[in-house]
Amino acid sequence: MISLVLALLLQYPSEDECASRLAMQRGFHQEVVMPDGTRCDLVSTDHAIEVEWSNKWKEAPAQATLYSIWLNKKPKIILLIKAELSAADKIDILRCRLVCERLDIEVEIVRVTDLFTTR
Repeated sequence: MISLVLALLLQYPSEDECASRLAMQRGFHQEVVMPDGTRCDLVSTDHAIEVEWSNKWKEAPAQATLYSIWLNKKPKIILLIKAELSAADKIDILRCRLVCERLDIEVEIVRVTDLFTTR
């Protein structure tokens, strides 16, 4: 387990790999195709979910909103962070939370190392 965590610290999985892991762990549907050909990263019973690295948060609210409209579900964003939060991560998370609070979009922060370690 320690070697896996060390490997993750050196090279983080892709956003798609993280979404796959979330789908597997939580029973979500992944890469659901919308009528316009776009793909929602994850779909749960209640939510259309966009998965994004914290530094790319600006793309997520519009995508989550569009998918929620197509699927008639609530929009949600899962922001991915690395093992330790940088100052830039903290600012990006705050900005995303401010925008999403105004737009009534749920935000969840997920530490990537937690996705790939067993407890």
